[in-house]
Amino acid sequence: MFEAMVLACSLIEPTDCWEFQDTLGPYSTSKQCYARALEMTAHIKENFGSEMSPAKYVCDELKG
Repeated sequence: MFEAMVLACSLIEPTDCWEFQDTLGPYSTSKQCYARALEMTAHIKENFGSEMSPAKYVCDELKG
């Protein structure tokens, strides 16, 4: 199982970054997780406009 996370940083203050955790997962495959991370990235851009820029996304494999 995989869990998506997106890191987005302020364009005004680049050291001000937020971690966005997915609320729909976890996902069975890494491919599904990365698709969700890309969807989250699009939502961040849509909701924050030019204030926040997604900088990185990861899919962590859940242990246990």
